[in-house]
Amino acid sequence: MPDWVELAKLAVRPRYSFSLFFTSLVVLLVPLPSQLKIEEIRDEYGKWIGLAAVFFFIVWVIELFILGASFIAYIYDLYKEKELMKSMLDGLNQDEKLILMQHVNKNETTLNWPANKPGIASLVHKGVLEQVSSDSTFGKPYVVDNRVWVFIRNKPDRYLRSSEIQA
Repeated sequence: MPDWVELAKLAVRPRYSFSLFFTSLVVLLVPLPSQLKIEEIRDEYGKWIGLAAVFFFIVWVIELFILGASFIAYIYDLYKEKELMKSMLDGLNQDEKLILMQHVNKNETTLNWPANKPGIASLVHKGVLEQVSSDSTFGKPYVVDNRVWVFIRNKPDRYLRSSEIQA
C-alpha cells in the first residue's frame, strides 16, 4: 500500500488524531520562541493548519464515540450473560444443588462423580459441569465451569440454599 494510506490509517486512531489536533492548536495558538520560525509557518499555512485541527478534532470525537459505544455494548453483553447465569442457577433442582454444594464445601472445581448420579447429566447438559477424560475406576471427574464457579463460590447461600450436604 502507498505510504499515505498507512498514514491515514494511523491518523484515524484516537490517540494519533488527538495528538495531531493538539499539535495543530499549539502551532496556531501558543506563542513559541522565534528560533523555531513558527511565525512564518503560521502566516503561510495557518488556514490549512486550522482546517487540519478541525478535521482531526472531528475524527477524534467520532472515534471516541465509536469506542464508547462498543465498550457500552460489551458491558451490556457481560450484564446479560451474568443475568442469564443467575437465572440458570436459580432454576437448579435439589440434586443439582447438592452436587454443586459438594464442590463448594471441598473448595474443588473438579470432583469424581458416578455417571449415573442424579443431577450430573442435567448439569452437563446445562454447561455447568464438564466431564474430564480419565481412566479412574472410582468415578468420572467433572469440572465446574469457571463462570459458574465464580458465582457459587462467592455466594453459595444465594444460589445453593435449601441444599443439605449428604455424605
